[in-house]
Amino acid sequence: MPRKSRPGAARKAETRRLAARGDFLRLAYAWALLAAAVCFAFALWTPRAKARTRVLKPVFAPAGGAEALDNAAGASRVRLAAYNTCNFTDGKGDGPERTGALAAAHAEGVAEILDAVGADIAVLEEVENASMLPLLRDRLEKPFAFAYATRLRRASGRRDKLNLALLCRFPPEEVREISFAGLDYGDARPTRGALFARFDLGEGKKLAVYGVHLKSNFGDTPRNQAERTIALAAVAADAAAERMRLAGSGEALSVVVMGDFNTDPDNEEFADDPSLSPLAGGFRDLWRGRPLEERTTIPTRRGGAPGSGFPPACFDRVFASDDLCGDGPWRIGSPQALARGVATEEGGALPGEDGHVSDHYAVFADLIRE
Repeated sequence: MPRKSRPGAARKAETRRLAARGDFLRLAYAWALLAAAVCFAFALWTPRAKARTRVLKPVFAPAGGAEALDNAAGASRVRLAAYNTCNFTDGKGDGPERTGALAAAHAEGVAEILDAVGADIAVLEEVENASMLPLLRDRLEKPFAFAYATRLRRASGRRDKLNLALLCRFPPEEVREISFAGLDYGDARPTRGALFARFDLGEGKKLAVYGVHLKSNFGDTPRNQAERTIALAAVAADAAAERMRLAGSGEALSVVVMGDFNTDPDNEEFADDPSLSPLAGGFRDLWRGRPLEERTTIPTRRGGAPGSGFPPACFDRVFASDDLCGDGPWRIGSPQALARGVATEEGGALPGEDGHVSDHYAVFADLIRE
């Protein structure tokens, strides 16, 4: 006859089985907690791809410092300008066509344009390096007091020759470069970067000026549009963070974004271009709706290589935060283009040659205290 199991032995066996199952569940739970902790630590400490910012020191400034000059807070009008200077290089190691004499003639032309504009704050695009700014200062009838220049790098680490510069008569509170080289968007990584400058307008009001030079239209159209969109999204995010930081101390921030956007939504070719969408909320595109003859900033040039012609467009744009388009205390006026410095009938002329300075016109707009 089979031996009968004793009830006590069965209970012990069941207890051991449940204990083993409990140990397994506890071990699995412990491993799950450990894995979650590792994932959290990885997410917390892994550097995120974002636009890198760096505070810039002045290339030149008054010997007495900011206290030596009037502040923007005492002005009733502040003129803002942007100018794509078109490969504004020093002629050193820039190829056989870019001689020192041609670079000097180019600097003369840029100085004449800036003197004619009469800006208080000017953003320049396509400036090779900081050495161009003293060269320019020496040719201005009314030199700017402060000058800054970015030192942008490409994703490869090589220095970029298309930098941004800031010239101003008022002392800025802070000037930064915003580099896009570290943004992790693969082939859609934006070129170059942006320049930021903040000024005190008085009575708890600050002004932020962003200078941009977005991707050109050479190459693949979807990629170009993606690069421009991502770049402006980074600028918009920086402006939002700056506004929030100042709000914490009870200060208000007005923002102007200006420069070469390489797109014109009023031209049929760019009607479906999403590049400007990051600035759609909270900013006004001050050129929108203006007749082409008023808003042309990059005119057609004749006489160049076959097929090099293009329709006139308004690539050099001015965006202003909504508060500058209302009742004050500061209001921004309509932008203007200075139709000078482009040899429209000499498409093959180099910057500094035959009266040609750049393929862009300088643009400007006035901030007026109400």
